[in-house]
Amino acid sequence: MRFHENVRDFAMERTYLRSPLIRLLLISSMMMVQACHRKEREFPANSNTLEPGRQVVLIVPEGFSGALKVVKDPDHGRKIRVQEGRIEIPFTSDGTFTVTDFRAFEDPQILGAQYSSGRILRVEPEGDLDLGEKAVWTIGSFRGTKYPHETMIYLVCAKEEKDKLSAGLR
Repeated sequence: MRFHENVRDFAMERTYLRSPLIRLLLISSMMMVQACHRKEREFPANSNTLEPGRQVVLIVPEGFSGALKVVKDPDHGRKIRVQEGRIEIPFTSDGTFTVTDFRAFEDPQILGAQYSSGRILRVEPEGDLDLGEKAVWTIGSFRGTKYPHETMIYLVCAKEEKDKLSAGLR
């Protein structure tokens, strides 16, 4: 049973709440309180999904070029916070961000990227890029000698540098 149905049933039991206007005001105010409560919360520990269509935004240090590494470290990683369906991943100046788990990246989502100044970076652009124009490319997930913890790698570079730089990451 949904939240507003519980409030409606409660309202119908009370004589002073039988007025349609009073019921409407009560239901509206309860829904507003519930909506305010949902604005910011941590990624649910016992859930494998968030709301469908959420956006994961990579926040890249201004002028950064090279590999962005999302490192999975359950002991020392940060919990991912969700704010109004948006997850921001703020990378350090060396291009790393350590998380407790990868659940935010496992389900389909909208991936975006921007510099810390707010300037947008294109992600996996299909069209032509200007010569030297940087974009974000998904390289993959790795674990092994070079990466002791499971690591997801994105690359920030111009299209003409992508193959050369990605080869050195594997």
